[in-house]
Amino acid sequence: MSVDKYDLESVTSAIQDSKVDFLTASYVDFGGISRTKARPVKYVKDFLIKGVKFAKANFALTSFDIAVPQSGFTVASGEVQLIPDLNTFAVPKYANKIAKFMGDLFNIDGTPWNLCPRSAFRQVAADAEELGYVFVGGAEMEFSVVRVEDGKVLPFESGGIQSQHGFEISQSLMQAFIDASESSNIEVTKAHVEGGGTIGGQFEIDMHHSKAPKCADDIVAFRDAMKAVAREHGYTATFLAKVSDQFTGSGMHLHSSLVDKKTGRNLFADKDDDRKLDLSQLAYYFIGGLLEHTRALCAVVAPNVNSYRRLVYPGRWAADAVAYGPNHRGLAVRVLEEVKSEVETKNVEFRVPDPSGNPYLGFACLLAAGLDGIRKKIDPGDPITST
Repeated sequence: MSVDKYDLESVTSAIQDSKVDFLTASYVDFGGISRTKARPVKYVKDFLIKGVKFAKANFALTSFDIAVPQSGFTVASGEVQLIPDLNTFAVPKYANKIAKFMGDLFNIDGTPWNLCPRSAFRQVAADAEELGYVFVGGAEMEFSVVRVEDGKVLPFESGGIQSQHGFEISQSLMQAFIDASESSNIEVTKAHVEGGGTIGGQFEIDMHHSKAPKCADDIVAFRDAMKAVAREHGYTATFLAKVSDQFTGSGMHLHSSLVDKKTGRNLFADKDDDRKLDLSQLAYYFIGGLLEHTRALCAVVAPNVNSYRRLVYPGRWAADAVAYGPNHRGLAVRVLEEVKSEVETKNVEFRVPDPSGNPYLGFACLLAAGLDGIRKKIDPGDPITST
């Protein structure tokens, strides 16, 4: 269902017009780390067709660049080819001498590599299309901006939670974040100072919904951009779910909906819903699948000890209940209350994820869980409506 924006000729011309020095293709490993290699721009045709090679053993690396013992990968495991997706071409404002692409991993014989996270998301999205659905996803990205002084991690002084003062004193940095995002082909819909109070330093920037795999591509590009911009300003942007007990936890709330493959109509909306949430039975089955698999999904969408600390830390509005309901931020699945004119944009918000993992695997597993609920007709029961 994706519409091609570029072909080989047009993207080559765009690269030449951009006057960049380097071409990079990126993938995200199991630890959630973006990995890339660069080629000088003079090799543009070869790069766009053949991409770059990576050792398969790279997928044994943790986020600390330590190889996992007994991973099955060795120095003799061979290579994979990362082929750039032409439609992900961007020259970010923060790195205006680099043409960046997301890519898919292939075996040297040209067949898709079965451990490619981006291809896995594509496959689950294709499974949905076989059922007549197109998946649409979006993310609310929370992250902390910090500095280190005398061995202590200190926050950027961002003011109070969602305060006007906080936004104004953060305006310069926030504008740089948004400029970097939009030059990376990310459409920003909202932005504000999130965690404030005595510790502060947390921001939230929300992205427009997109089809697969762009909804995950946007998360990858966003994390890279925020890290680079923060560094330019003398800070570090961290996507740890919980930096310390004093810091507000950072989530990555994932919004999902299914639309009709033929008509584009939102299939989650139903104004005649008996449960008064304006949801269709299809949406309820999708929610049923999410709740059925929430605990297992944590291994992918909340993948480390900091993730656990965010979810269980008291008094921080984390989604620590495997349940669903309208506008309840303590539930794994939140159904947003919309004005009636917006019911056709109906979606469900999965609040368990945080931004530290691999977004391709996160979306792939989320969608697979929802489709399982649809296939098995798993009804989630009545929503929790009490406060």
